[in-house]
Amino acid sequence: MAEVSSIFTRGSRTVLTALVLSLGLLVPFSIFALNKFIGKSDYCNDTSYGAGERLNDCVDEFLHEYSTEASVYAPRALLKS
Repeated sequence: MAEVSSIFTRGSRTVLTALVLSLGLLVPFSIFALNKFIGKSDYCNDTSYGAGERLNDCVDEFLHEYSTEASVYAPRALLKS
């Protein structure tokens, strides 16, 4: 019984060491990624709106064509993906 207990003790130390190491790497890199890439995947719903243009100018309305016969004015909106 003492042998089984010592195996569990050594194993739990190894698991806890791996947990601390993985969280020690995961947390700083996730904070870095959030700060670096926040807002980079936003886009305007107007497909004719240029990709290089500022997203702050994604306002007003645009003519959205559903088919060759039907068109309707729709509001431009900044979408998050």
